[in-house]
Amino acid sequence: MASAETSIAFVLSVLTGDTLLVRYCEKTENKYAVIILPIACAPTFSIFLNSAADDPFALESLNFLRQRIENKRVLIGPSYPNKGPKIFTHQTLGSLPISINSVNLLNDPHEDIDAYLIKNGFACIREDVHNNDPSNQSWLSHYGQLQETAIANKLGIWGGNSESVDYHSKTQFESV
Repeated sequence: MASAETSIAFVLSVLTGDTLLVRYCEKTENKYAVIILPIACAPTFSIFLNSAADDPFALESLNFLRQRIENKRVLIGPSYPNKGPKIFTHQTLGSLPISINSVNLLNDPHEDIDAYLIKNGFACIREDVHNNDPSNQSWLSHYGQLQETAIANKLGIWGGNSESVDYHSKTQFESV
């Protein structure tokens, strides 16, 4: 179940195609945080996979999100339960909390960043995203339609220009 609280933050950096480093604009317990998008699952870098090679299209996905959201103010929330790592260690900022939150641009709060990535083929839907909750079926259907359109149009990760990766099997919050 998602928490309805929202906060305004500034995107300092895009760490991966679905993970952001933000500085909150309001007084909060933690001034900085790592935010993982709850729906979009972007290709992952080898450093997070403990492997020698990045997922195909990882850099393109990162750059696509950077162009859209880096150095901009965003609305963070609602938040979702985090079953993965809770702390990210940043070289300069130290230990930062990791949370799973929806993100919208402040100047366009109707633009859903998860949907933006999925419809342009720079991420797929996370397989473990609250699929068992019947109240989520409406919005899962919406994201599913966006993903099917991206697949049909061979956009981004679905374009076939890179090695074959089963993006349908991406699970859990592997970005960090």
